[in-house]
Amino acid sequence: TITFFITALLFGFTLSFNIILTILALIPSAIFFVSLGILFGTLAKTEKHAGPLCSIVISVSMILGGVFMPTANMGVFSDIVNALPFIHTLEIGTSVMAGSFPQSLIHFAWILGYTLLVWGIITILNKRQK
Repeated sequence: TITFFITALLFGFTLSFNIILTILALIPSAIFFVSLGILFGTLAKTEKHAGPLCSIVISVSMILGGVFMPTANMGVFSDIVNALPFIHTLEIGTSVMAGSFPQSLIHFAWILGYTLLVWGIITILNKRQK
């Protein structure tokens, strides 16, 4: 995220306090994605299996997160996509950058819920492996 904003500033993006707020607001999403990586590391049989698995997840999260096209254009999959955590990360960044932090609170709740779910699964898997 920081690299993205530095690049944007180099291309003429206006420096504002909202950039710092957006970076801070995306920390819960970063924690979620790190948690997801730990989950896949737990599921993978070897280190060689974890890399490709995470690459697939990154690609799917970008497609389903609205990075390449608006989720509203996904037709019947729109409801499914909106229930996944990826779009909520995009919405947090967009709303905080626009200066409307209160609109992002529901998206924080989604990210928190998914993070807790992932950590619950990690805990169960670790107990079963012992």
